[in-house]
Amino acid sequence: MNLKLSAAAAALAVLPFAGFAAGPAHAAIQCNGAYQVLKSGEEIATPYCEDTYLAYIGQRFYGTKYSAHQVRWNPLAKRDTCLVAGHDIRVSSICRGLLNEGGRNFN
Repeated sequence: MNLKLSAAAAALAVLPFAGFAAGPAHAAIQCNGAYQVLKSGEEIATPYCEDTYLAYIGQRFYGTKYSAHQVRWNPLAKRDTCLVAGHDIRVSSICRGLLNEGGRNFN
């Protein structure tokens, strides 16, 4: 009987964490271009949506190969995408800090 109680207690201890295994946390994030749509309907700029939008513009209009995940987690992928598509008005503000604009170029 003690063994049955221990198994039930273990199952109850794991139960609160079961929701975390159901899917990634970012699945609930809704983006409209580079802006995240809040529950209130308000839109704010977030790095997640900006990176997703940058990857989309790069792939769709400039033929880049990087996914949104790669742009988000690999700074070189983001920089490469910005080098190709960063002049586009739709993503220029996202790439502003990654490109050498008007500064000294030592290449």
